Amino acid sequence: MDAFTSTVKSQVFRLTTRDAFESHFNIQYLYFFGNVNGDSGFMPSDKLELGFYRTLAQFPILAGYLRQRDDGGLDNVVDKDNLNMPVYRETVVDSLHYGDVKAANFDPAICPMGLLRLPPVALPDAETGQIKMANVHVVRFKDNSGMAIFLNVSHSTMDGEGYFSFIKRWSEETYALTAGVPVPDRVFCLDRETFRQSIPKERSEVDEKMSGCYIHPSDKALELGQMTPSARNIMFDKLLASDSLKGGLFRLNSDKLDGLLKQAREFVPLGTRISTNDILVSLISKTVAQATKAASSNKGKSLNSTGVVCNTRHRMGIAGLNYVGNALYTPRVISALAQAETPTTPRSIAEIAIKESFYGVQERYPRSFVGPLVADTSFKLSATISNISRFDMYDANFGFGNPEFVTIQPGRAIEVITIMPVRPPSKDIYVALTNTPQVIEQILQNGAWMEIATLMVIVVLLVVSLSVVAIVGGALVKVAALN
Repeated sequence: MDAFTSTVKSQVFRLTTRDAFESHFNIQYLYFFGNVNGDSGFMPSDKLELGFYRTLAQFPILAGYLRQRDDGGLDNVVDKDNLNMPVYRETVVDSLHYGDVKAANFDPAICPMGLLRLPPVALPDAETGQIKMANVHVVRFKDNSGMAIFLNVSHSTMDGEGYFSFIKRWSEETYALTAGVPVPDRVFCLDRETFRQSIPKERSEVDEKMSGCYIHPSDKALELGQMTPSARNIMFDKLLASDSLKGGLFRLNSDKLDGLLKQAREFVPLGTRISTNDILVSLISKTVAQATKAASSNKGKSLNSTGVVCNTRHRMGIAGLNYVGNALYTPRVISALAQAETPTTPRSIAEIAIKESFYGVQERYPRSFVGPLVADTSFKLSATISNISRFDMYDANFGFGNPEFVTIQPGRAIEVITIMPVRPPSKDIYVALTNTPQVIEQILQNGAWMEIATLMVIVVLLVVSLSVVAIVGGALVKVAALN
């Protein structure tokens, strides 16, 4: 810990609106490492922990605390005399061998209760009363046969790119300590002004169907915006509590996806380009729409809203700065629900035309879309698809090889669907989604989906609904424009 506390300086990070909007949630991934060679010195605890604190020194925002501003925004305050230190712990599970975890397809539920899990909502720490910006739990399996690393980070501090930058840097620091080699030179940018100053002044027109979503928040939302971050997130946790749902992890065959792409291209206009990602978004949208077709809620609403998470760093000219903050935005594609519910064929996949709408948004200025979506109740179905398959998730080598399996913690939110890579050299992808048991069961009976997908894990869990978060989250922003 001295590697961090001896160097940290007091400072205040004035979080952006997007940072504040994401402050309700944690980013949570699980990394599994096998002791392939039976090395008695596998992943030494002292070096692993020292590597963490050396990395923390480069990401001091993770030792700050959230403070509400008078304008409704949030600050992250790093006080060297009163640090909000991350929780770091290691547990040895002598009753469970890594081979058993692998045989269970790395299902976190196989581990003893309480390990490798934290609520998706960022709740105050039981001892300090502060919302921790980071929690680490290292689980070492029987006979040092393998290890799981669970890293939980407050979404207010960074997005997915920042998250994977942190864990990769942690692995580099630990590798250097273990192998006795220099650490690669890297500089990370945590200054939110870098992001603010890069936002284009120009704004594009928002689609008419979407304009109702970018609205001023309700009086109730503004009232919640005056609460402290801890009190507000406790309120969220109560408001968003749901019955037990199911989380499913599916593995999609890349060859079959390529075949579907080739077939779908026959039905798109000449000169229109579509990619595997477009096919994935269309396939997922249709599969979920078909599975929820019989739902009784929101009757009379005929629109389907699909958001695709995009990275603004390249378009804003900050791609090479290693910016750590929330720089993602979510342009949404609106389609008729009846169209989304039609049977899945190459023609119907192509007809959704995700690519055309998606790139139409991307070519415009992103400013209109980096503000949070503060209401989306006009849609019967609303989903956000996050494709992180291009991130180097498997690059984290702590000195004993790359992880064998990396996955998001199941059940962050019912409307969020995550696309992840399978360990290289495979080109397959994982899709993690959460929904009601009835919807998951219908997905498992969907012939077009199961022709491409193989079920890996089903987890029963408690999750939250982003539909409520989208409305109440407006409390932090007052308007859907960046501060």
